[in-house]
Amino acid sequence: MYASSEGFLGWYDDTYAACSVTVVMSDGDAFEMTGASAESRRIGDLDHSSVAREAVERGALILGGAPAPTGVYDVVLDPEAAASLVESVGELFLASAVFKNRSMLKNRMGDKIGSDCLTLVDDGTIPWGVGTSPWDGEGVPSGRTVLMDRGVVSSFLFNLKYARKFEVASTGNASRSPGSIPGVGFSNLFIVPGERSPRQILEDCRGGILVTELMGVHTIDPVSGDLSLGVKGALIGPTGQPGKPVAGMTMAGNLVNLLSAISEVGDDLRFFGDIGGCTLVVRNVSMAGS
Repeated sequence: MYASSEGFLGWYDDTYAACSVTVVMSDGDAFEMTGASAESRRIGDLDHSSVAREAVERGALILGGAPAPTGVYDVVLDPEAAASLVESVGELFLASAVFKNRSMLKNRMGDKIGSDCLTLVDDGTIPWGVGTSPWDGEGVPSGRTVLMDRGVVSSFLFNLKYARKFEVASTGNASRSPGSIPGVGFSNLFIVPGERSPRQILEDCRGGILVTELMGVHTIDPVSGDLSLGVKGALIGPTGQPGKPVAGMTMAGNLVNLLSAISEVGDDLRFFGDIGGCTLVVRNVSMAGS
């Protein structure tokens, strides 16, 4: 139930279910711990066997990983790695961050910061979405907001406080707990998917690196966009299949350059909680390795 001094009164009920599996794998001196998880509003949507299988497959893919030679590679982010990047990018679109000069997007409405294939959306109305609700933490109806349209900054996310400061309407993104004042947050944040499958994409990226884990995403400088990210994954073999495990490599640069170098978005949109990612292809990335 929610009631406000503005006269709003409403209630709704919802459900939430999750499962996760962590695996520890070894092969000689090689050791790897990884996992997989799934979340849903409906417990019947959770397939525990599939989650366990995915955890094992992800661990086997990177077990024994070592740095590949330093060089320029085409990098393919799987949906989970992409989702971690999406979350960091999404935080730049929070009006609270923009107002407090904690976002590189201040005064950049209408600027192009990503490639033409990149559209970022926050949608609080997706049926059964983990972040879906009829209204936000201030009673404003949830909606769909296009934050980046084909690489161009097109909107920020607002609650009532920051909507007044920017002299715009709230986007229905007030986020709060029972004991806190409203902040600004996501509902369901995701990249609009493309048309080709991961298999088709990998076949066109032979010799590149499939990345299943990005490390240090939280260290991206939100004002300058400077980044230095560790990666785990596998080299993409001549048949388009993951091959030799890769670890201990670093990709450094700037977030705008990274987003602008994305050449394709896969058709495999998948949500990890309230953040959705697809397979992403980033061309000509300088990677530091062995």
